[in-house]
Amino acid sequence: MTKNIFLLFALAVALFSCSPDEQETVNTTTAGLGEAQDYKKSALSPSNPANPFDQAGLLHNQILDLLPITKLPNPSLSFFYNTLEDLALQDNSFLALAPGGYLPVTPEQANSIGTTTLGNALSFTTLSAASRTSLENLVNTIVAFDYDHKNYNEIYEPIVAYESAILASSLSPQELNVILTITSIARYAAFAQSTGKGKGKGRDKDWRLSMGNITAASYGVRESGAKAIILSLASGLFETSSAE
Repeated sequence: MTKNIFLLFALAVALFSCSPDEQETVNTTTAGLGEAQDYKKSALSPSNPANPFDQAGLLHNQILDLLPITKLPNPSLSFFYNTLEDLALQDNSFLALAPGGYLPVTPEQANSIGTTTLGNALSFTTLSAASRTSLENLVNTIVAFDYDHKNYNEIYEPIVAYESAILASSLSPQELNVILTITSIARYAAFAQSTGKGKGKGRDKDWRLSMGNITAASYGVRESGAKAIILSLASGLFETSSAE
């Protein structure tokens, strides 16, 4: 990320531990939590350099690495939207994914996301029916993958193969943007679950990829890659913090 990662982490800790209306104090003293991983240099990496929209997934996981995964007493989606936006908007590479300017999540968007399905979210994009169906099938495979007992490469390879087929197709630039942004976020989110937020097997198994993550990303990508990141992360963090 383009700004000092430790300054961003300090902000993340402050946001998570100093919001009396939303939560009690959260312990954020885990050593090394603020060290966002260089995924491109990892022996096991979720990156796909061939995907021109891979920055979306990279930023998704780098932001996720900054945040403590914790159960909150009274979580709300608005808390996560606000926290993530305050954090991400300080980074120039994030802002670059919203070329028309980033607009905060509105109450109307929040309400719509909570009641929509993946198919419905994709129906409002520029994708054809065939493209929507193929993408839904891939997402179903990603969400259903057995992350606890299988190697990440077993889901990474079909995602990258799908992206290669999409890049070789005659889809429009708008369709490529939608599909490859979603697959990038899904590929990195799958890595976060498989390896424990990218920090090594078993480090933190609370984070779980869900259909809600990808549905939210699909809703947000209509506006920008930046909005897809925020909505996807908020959905995942909310579901995790709400879990018993």
